[in-house]
Amino acid sequence: MDNNKKKKSKTIKDLQSKNEVLEKKMKKLELIMNENLELNKETHKMMKTVKNYVLFERIFFLTKVILIFIPIILGFIYLPPFLKESLSSIQEFYQRMLELITDIERVNS
Repeated sequence: MDNNKKKKSKTIKDLQSKNEVLEKKMKKLELIMNENLELNKETHKMMKTVKNYVLFERIFFLTKVILIFIPIILGFIYLPPFLKESLSSIQEFYQRMLELITDIERVNS
């Protein structure tokens, strides 16, 4: 009977020591999980900042593209008729000047 008591007390001590080890591991695991949670929160804040930066860059890029390409496209649309009109005016001016020069030469000769 004495042997039985020793075995029971030994198993109880073993169980208690195992329980203590498990409790220590659980506390350590809880600390690690809390640290991981804090790091995840910090990472989330950084990702928000990066996301906002990328969004701003996209908007800025589109604005630059619009400011550059819209005037070019409008120039291709509206400039040819304007240039034709301007060139015809310039040609008329040169023709009149040539006529005037020839008239002056006739008078002087």
